[in-house]
Amino acid sequence: MAFWNSIDSYQFHDRYSKFDLAEIPDDISRIQSLIVRKKQHELVASNFYTLAGALEILKGMRYHFQNVLKLTAELGIEVFPENRITELIEHESIAYLNRAGQFYHFSTSDLITPLIGKIKEIAPTLCDANVFRNKHAAHRSIDKPRKEDTLYLQEQHAISLNKYGGAQWGPKPGTKPSENRLAMDYSQYYFISQVQLDDGKTVLFFSVERDHPKITSEAYAVYEAALQ
Repeated sequence: MAFWNSIDSYQFHDRYSKFDLAEIPDDISRIQSLIVRKKQHELVASNFYTLAGALEILKGMRYHFQNVLKLTAELGIEVFPENRITELIEHESIAYLNRAGQFYHFSTSDLITPLIGKIKEIAPTLCDANVFRNKHAAHRSIDKPRKEDTLYLQEQHAISLNKYGGAQWGPKPGTKPSENRLAMDYSQYYFISQVQLDDGKTVLFFSVERDHPKITSEAYAVYEAALQ
Protein backbone atom coordinates (compact mmCIF):
# COMPACT_ATOMS: atom_id res chain seq x y z
CA MET A 1 0.00 0.00 0.00
CA ALA A 2 1.28 3.48 -0.85
CA PHE A 3 2.14 5.50 2.26
CA TRP A 4 -0.13 8.33 1.15
CA ASN A 5 -3.13 5.99 1.18
CA SER A 6 -2.59 4.81 4.74
CA ILE A 7 -4.44 6.33 7.68
CA ASP A 8 -1.30 5.85 9.77
CA SER A 9 0.62 8.27 7.55
CA TYR A 10 -1.45 11.26 8.71
CA GLN A 11 -2.43 13.11 11.85
CA PHE A 12 -5.95 11.76 11.51
CA HIS A 13 -7.19 11.15 15.04
CA ASP A 14 -10.34 10.34 16.93
CA ARG A 15 -10.72 13.42 19.14
CA TYR A 16 -13.69 11.84 20.86
CA SER A 17 -12.22 8.41 21.56
CA LYS A 18 -13.76 8.34 25.05
CA PHE A 19 -17.27 8.92 23.69
CA ASP A 20 -19.76 6.71 21.92
CA LEU A 21 -20.34 7.81 18.34
CA ALA A 22 -23.89 8.91 19.19
CA GLU A 23 -22.48 11.28 21.84
CA ILE A 24 -20.18 13.17 19.49
CA PRO A 25 -21.66 16.67 19.07
CA ASP A 26 -21.44 17.13 15.29
CA ASP A 27 -21.70 14.89 12.24
CA ILE A 28 -18.35 15.84 10.71
CA SER A 29 -16.41 14.97 13.86
CA ARG A 30 -18.51 11.81 14.15
CA ILE A 31 -17.48 10.77 10.63
CA GLN A 32 -13.79 11.25 11.41
CA SER A 33 -14.13 9.20 14.59
CA LEU A 34 -15.98 6.50 12.65
CA ILE A 35 -13.20 6.26 10.06
CA VAL A 36 -10.55 5.94 12.77
CA ARG A 37 -12.53 3.29 14.61
CA LYS A 38 -13.00 1.37 11.37
CA LYS A 39 -9.34 1.61 10.31
CA GLN A 40 -9.18 -2.16 9.86
CA HIS A 41 -12.13 -2.11 7.46
CA GLU A 42 -11.13 -2.98 3.90
CA LEU A 43 -12.51 0.31 2.56
CA VAL A 44 -10.42 2.39 4.96
CA ALA A 45 -7.35 0.24 4.43
CA SER A 46 -7.52 0.50 0.64
CA ASN A 47 -9.16 3.90 0.03
CA PHE A 48 -8.38 6.09 3.02
CA TYR A 49 -7.54 9.15 0.91
CA THR A 50 -10.91 8.93 -0.85
CA LEU A 51 -12.82 8.80 2.44
CA ALA A 52 -10.72 11.52 4.05
CA GLY A 53 -10.98 13.70 0.95
CA ALA A 54 -14.76 13.51 1.02
CA LEU A 55 -14.64 14.54 4.67
CA GLU A 56 -12.71 17.65 3.58
CA ILE A 57 -15.56 18.39 1.17
CA LEU A 58 -17.97 18.34 4.11
CA LYS A 59 -15.71 20.73 5.99
CA GLY A 60 -15.89 23.08 3.03
CA MET A 61 -19.67 22.86 3.10
CA ARG A 62 -19.59 23.70 6.81
CA TYR A 63 -17.44 26.75 6.05
CA HIS A 64 -20.01 28.16 3.62
CA PHE A 65 -22.86 27.25 6.01
CA GLN A 66 -21.17 29.21 8.82
CA ASN A 67 -20.68 32.17 6.47
CA VAL A 68 -24.40 32.15 5.68
CA LEU A 69 -25.19 32.20 9.41
CA LYS A 70 -22.85 35.15 9.96
CA LEU A 71 -24.32 37.09 7.05
CA THR A 72 -27.89 36.43 8.16
CA ALA A 73 -27.02 37.61 11.69
CA GLU A 74 -25.51 40.74 10.16
CA LEU A 75 -28.82 41.50 8.47
CA GLY A 76 -30.62 41.77 11.81
CA ILE A 77 -33.54 44.13 11.37
CA GLU A 78 -32.86 46.42 8.44
CA VAL A 79 -34.74 48.27 5.74
CA PHE A 80 -34.33 46.38 2.45
CA PRO A 81 -30.75 45.19 3.08
CA GLU A 82 -30.89 42.57 0.32
CA ASN A 83 -28.95 44.61 -2.23
CA ARG A 84 -25.77 44.19 -0.20
CA ILE A 85 -25.84 41.11 2.03
CA THR A 86 -28.32 38.96 0.15
CA GLU A 87 -25.96 38.91 -2.83
CA LEU A 88 -23.23 37.56 -0.56
CA ILE A 89 -25.59 34.87 0.73
CA GLU A 90 -26.37 33.95 -2.88
CA HIS A 91 -22.65 33.55 -3.62
CA GLU A 92 -22.12 31.44 -0.49
CA SER A 93 -25.10 29.29 -1.47
CA ILE A 94 -23.68 28.60 -4.91
CA ALA A 95 -20.27 27.76 -3.44
CA TYR A 96 -22.00 25.43 -0.96
CA LEU A 97 -23.89 23.66 -3.71
CA ASN A 98 -20.75 23.05 -5.74
CA ARG A 99 -19.15 21.41 -2.71
CA ALA A 100 -22.37 19.45 -2.08
CA GLY A 101 -22.22 18.25 -5.69
CA GLN A 102 -18.73 16.90 -5.03
CA PHE A 103 -20.01 14.93 -2.05
CA TYR A 104 -22.96 13.69 -4.09
CA HIS A 105 -20.57 12.25 -6.67
CA PHE A 106 -18.49 10.63 -3.94
CA SER A 107 -21.68 9.05 -2.58
CA THR A 108 -22.71 7.80 -6.03
CA SER A 109 -19.26 6.65 -7.10
CA ASP A 110 -18.47 3.12 -8.23
CA LEU A 111 -16.61 2.68 -4.94
CA ILE A 112 -19.46 3.68 -2.62
CA THR A 113 -22.69 2.79 -4.46
CA PRO A 114 -22.34 -1.02 -4.11
CA LEU A 115 -21.91 -0.54 -0.36
CA ILE A 116 -24.83 1.78 0.35
CA GLY A 117 -27.43 1.16 -2.36
CA LYS A 118 -29.66 3.91 -3.77
CA ILE A 119 -28.50 7.34 -2.67
CA LYS A 120 -32.02 8.80 -2.86
CA GLU A 121 -33.09 6.52 -0.03
CA ILE A 122 -30.21 7.38 2.28
CA ALA A 123 -29.60 11.05 1.39
CA PRO A 124 -32.73 12.67 -0.11
CA THR A 125 -31.77 16.24 0.92
CA LEU A 126 -28.36 15.87 -0.70
CA CYS A 127 -30.03 14.63 -3.88
CA ASP A 128 -32.33 17.65 -3.98
CA ALA A 129 -29.38 20.00 -3.44
CA ASN A 130 -27.61 18.35 -6.36
CA VAL A 131 -30.47 19.36 -8.67
CA PHE A 132 -29.71 23.01 -7.87
CA ARG A 133 -26.03 22.31 -8.41
CA ASN A 134 -26.62 20.69 -11.81
CA LYS A 135 -29.04 23.29 -13.16
CA HIS A 136 -27.50 26.50 -11.86
CA ALA A 137 -24.39 26.24 -9.68
CA ALA A 138 -22.05 23.97 -11.67
CA HIS A 139 -23.20 25.51 -14.93
CA ARG A 140 -26.44 27.16 -15.91
CA SER A 141 -28.80 25.16 -18.06
CA ILE A 142 -29.57 28.38 -19.97
CA ASP A 143 -25.92 28.40 -21.11
CA LYS A 144 -25.57 24.69 -21.85
CA PRO A 145 -28.98 23.01 -21.87
CA ARG A 146 -29.51 19.28 -21.82
CA LYS A 147 -32.18 17.68 -23.98
CA GLU A 148 -34.75 17.80 -21.15
CA ASP A 149 -34.17 21.52 -20.54
CA THR A 150 -36.94 23.31 -22.40
CA LEU A 151 -36.65 27.05 -22.95
CA TYR A 152 -39.13 27.61 -20.12
CA LEU A 153 -37.08 25.43 -17.71
CA GLN A 154 -33.86 27.15 -18.74
CA GLU A 155 -35.41 30.48 -17.76
CA GLN A 156 -36.68 29.07 -14.47
CA HIS A 157 -33.31 27.51 -13.65
CA ALA A 158 -31.52 30.76 -14.46
CA ILE A 159 -33.33 32.63 -11.69
CA SER A 160 -33.33 29.78 -9.16
CA LEU A 161 -30.51 31.16 -7.01
CA ASN A 162 -30.58 34.87 -7.49
CA LYS A 163 -32.54 38.05 -6.79
CA TYR A 164 -34.29 38.01 -10.15
CA GLY A 165 -37.05 35.72 -9.00
CA GLY A 166 -35.86 32.39 -7.61
CA ALA A 167 -34.77 33.37 -4.11
CA GLN A 168 -36.93 34.47 -1.22
CA TRP A 169 -37.04 34.76 2.56
CA GLY A 170 -39.23 32.13 4.21
CA PRO A 171 -40.24 32.17 7.89
CA LYS A 172 -38.69 29.58 10.18
CA PRO A 173 -41.05 27.18 12.01
CA GLY A 174 -43.02 29.05 14.63
CA THR A 175 -42.39 32.45 13.03
CA LYS A 176 -45.38 34.52 12.01
CA PRO A 177 -44.67 36.15 8.63
CA SER A 178 -43.96 39.84 9.05
CA GLU A 179 -46.58 42.21 7.71
CA ASN A 180 -44.01 44.98 7.60
CA ARG A 181 -41.29 44.17 5.09
CA LEU A 182 -39.45 47.28 6.22
CA ALA A 183 -38.80 45.82 9.66
CA MET A 184 -38.23 42.10 9.21
CA ASP A 185 -36.15 40.21 11.77
CA TYR A 186 -34.08 38.23 9.28
CA SER A 187 -32.77 35.89 11.98
CA GLN A 188 -36.28 34.40 12.02
CA TYR A 189 -36.24 33.65 8.28
CA TYR A 190 -34.46 31.24 5.96
CA PHE A 191 -32.97 32.39 2.67
CA ILE A 192 -34.65 29.91 0.31
CA SER A 193 -34.06 29.15 -3.36
CA GLN A 194 -36.42 27.25 -5.61
CA VAL A 195 -36.09 25.35 -8.86
CA GLN A 196 -38.58 23.65 -11.14
CA LEU A 197 -37.96 20.06 -12.21
CA ASP A 198 -38.08 18.66 -15.71
CA ASP A 199 -41.75 17.65 -15.37
CA GLY A 200 -42.64 21.35 -15.34
CA LYS A 201 -44.74 20.87 -12.19
CA THR A 202 -42.57 19.81 -9.25
CA VAL A 203 -40.72 22.58 -7.41
CA LEU A 204 -37.81 21.97 -5.05
CA PHE A 205 -36.76 24.36 -2.30
CA PHE A 206 -33.28 24.71 -0.84
CA SER A 207 -31.80 26.69 2.03
CA VAL A 208 -28.20 26.35 3.21
CA GLU A 209 -29.13 27.27 6.77
CA ARG A 210 -32.10 24.91 6.92
CA ASP A 211 -30.73 21.99 4.92
CA HIS A 212 -27.05 21.77 5.92
CA PRO A 213 -27.73 19.92 9.21
CA LYS A 214 -29.88 17.42 7.29
CA ILE A 215 -27.17 16.91 4.66
CA THR A 216 -24.38 16.30 7.19
CA SER A 217 -26.63 13.81 8.99
CA GLU A 218 -27.20 12.05 5.67
CA ALA A 219 -23.45 12.17 5.01
CA TYR A 220 -22.83 10.33 8.25
CA ALA A 221 -25.40 7.74 7.16
CA VAL A 222 -23.44 7.28 3.91
CA TYR A 223 -20.19 6.60 5.78
CA GLU A 224 -21.92 4.39 8.32
CA ALA A 225 -23.50 2.26 5.60
CA ALA A 226 -20.25 2.03 3.62
CA LEU A 227 -18.27 0.96 6.66
CA GLN A 228 -20.62 -1.72 7.98
